[in-house]
Amino acid sequence: MDNSVYSFMKETLTEEYIFNKKILNVGSKGFQNNIKEHILNFKPLKLIGIDIVNCQDVDIVTSVENMLIHFTECEFDLVLCNDVLEHIFDWRTAINNIKKVCKIGGIIIITVPGIDFPRHEDPGDFWRFTAEDFKLIFKNFFIIDLFESQNRKIQGISTNFQGTYLIVKKLSNGLIDLQNYNIRKI
Repeated sequence: MDNSVYSFMKETLTEEYIFNKKILNVGSKGFQNNIKEHILNFKPLKLIGIDIVNCQDVDIVTSVENMLIHFTECEFDLVLCNDVLEHIFDWRTAINNIKKVCKIGGIIIITVPGIDFPRHEDPGDFWRFTAEDFKLIFKNFFIIDLFESQNRKIQGISTNFQGTYLIVKKLSNGLIDLQNYNIRKI
C-alpha cells in the first residue's frame, strides 16, 4: 500500500464505517500495521484478512475468486480491496464475490493503480481500471466517492502515476452481467 492509498484509507475509514462492523480485507498481505491499528481503534466487531499467501495479517488463505467457500453472502458491513484487483486474472468473479459478501447497506472501498502505473508482478499484473470502468461495474450501487488522482507514490517517491479510488454502498443483492465488459489488459 503506497502513501497515497494509506492517506486515502486513513481519511476514509471513520468510526461510521468501522465501529461494531464486520470487516473483510481482501489482499491483506500488504496491510500496513498503522492502517490496521487505525481500524482497530474504532472497535470493529471483527476484522478478517484474506490473501493467497500465509503471512502476518492473513487470517484465511484463499483467493478472492474462492472466498465464498469461507463466507456467506451479505456477511460483511465493510469490504476493503486495496491495490489487489489488478493482480487477479479473473477480475469479474473477484468483483462479483466482493459484491456478494457485502451486506445490503454495506460499503465497499477499492483502490487500484491507474492506467499509466508501471507493471508490478506480485504475483501478476493484468489490468488497469478507470473511474469510467467502475461506474459501469458498480452501476447498481450508490457511488459515495469515485475519483482518479495523480501523484501516487512508489516506495515513498512521488510520481505522476494515476490511481483510481472508489467508495460504494450496496443497494440490493442483484448482480450485473460483467462477462461482456472488458478492462484494459496490460
